Amino acid sequence: MPVRPFAPHATVDPYPGHRRLLRRSSPYHEPDLDAWVVTRHSDILDILRNPRVFLSSGKTGVDDPSRIIILVNDDPPRHTERRALVQRPMTRRLNDDLDTWIERRVDQLLDAVDPGNVEAMGDFAVGLPVSVITHLLGIPDEDSHRFMRMRSPQRGQTQQEREAEFTAIVGYLRRLVAERRRDPRDDLISEVLAHDRHGPSLQEWEIIGLCITLLVAGNETTSNLIANSLNVLAADPDLWRRLRDQRELVPVFIEEMVRWQSPTQTIFRTTTEATEIGGTRLPAGSVVALGVGAANRDPRVFDHADVMDLERDVRDHLGFGSGAHYCIGAPFSRLETEKLLGAMLDRYDRIEPGERKAQRQNASPFLYGFRHLPLVFRG
Repeated sequence: MPVRPFAPHATVDPYPGHRRLLRRSSPYHEPDLDAWVVTRHSDILDILRNPRVFLSSGKTGVDDPSRIIILVNDDPPRHTERRALVQRPMTRRLNDDLDTWIERRVDQLLDAVDPGNVEAMGDFAVGLPVSVITHLLGIPDEDSHRFMRMRSPQRGQTQQEREAEFTAIVGYLRRLVAERRRDPRDDLISEVLAHDRHGPSLQEWEIIGLCITLLVAGNETTSNLIANSLNVLAADPDLWRRLRDQRELVPVFIEEMVRWQSPTQTIFRTTTEATEIGGTRLPAGSVVALGVGAANRDPRVFDHADVMDLERDVRDHLGFGSGAHYCIGAPFSRLETEKLLGAMLDRYDRIEPGERKAQRQNASPFLYGFRHLPLVFRG
């Protein structure tokens, strides 16, 4: 019987399929994608650390040509050059007063919700990471809402609608980049432009692509991490109380959530030459789907992998990738989630599931998160 790891039911609950695939010693060929699905932790780690044989560019498995995802779909040496342009300014901002800015933004978002009728996705899970990224880029606060929908394709949205939305975003960013060329500010776009004048030259579309990469990748991963975490805490009052009493466990909880319910379930690579994975010979040009969500529950690496355990060592999880493509926004994702949870633990005695049923996202088989997450805040 075929596993069908990308069928709609697997998008909502991928883990039964993951367990079946993890019992295999070799990759599984998924005909719907014409891709080889790899789930074993050791295999994926080897692939991520071998960009010469496994390219990030090429077919991505996502039929959405309107995206310009620089860095994610780049390979060395170009990936190294582009990443360096944003790595240093992002790190500097992380070390400045960004945590204070995030704390203020979290308070604004929580002040605005009705505790008895919370819709976590619309109220803050999407809004917080988008506002942080737009703040870093230098996009005015009043324009932040323009980027709320820069996620995977929305339910019911046609390709034409998505392309029109994308075109409007590119036009906005093109105008912003032109303004920053004329009048630099203390923001990420201005700093990238300053480095560009003294280093490898970037075309306009590449600078816009860097912005879009941060807006899409940073938004999606963090919003899903936030929602997955809150869903677990709403269902487990004892865990909520434990985190209230032992705040030092909040970062541990976040890291275990990245492993246990990985926001990004699958990433793609393409082989540059014939190669072998798990005893199976793959020809050059093969598309390989890396099931990082499955690898993070590989029993060969994590004992009792299907159970959340705040005592486990999670340093080997692949939720933020590995190697040259380790997620550049991982420190921001951790910080935003930690600040939000910290504020909620201060404010509320407990959180509970809402009256309406939560709905998992089902637009993308490569992500794990929610479309709607109703909650109630108590205390």
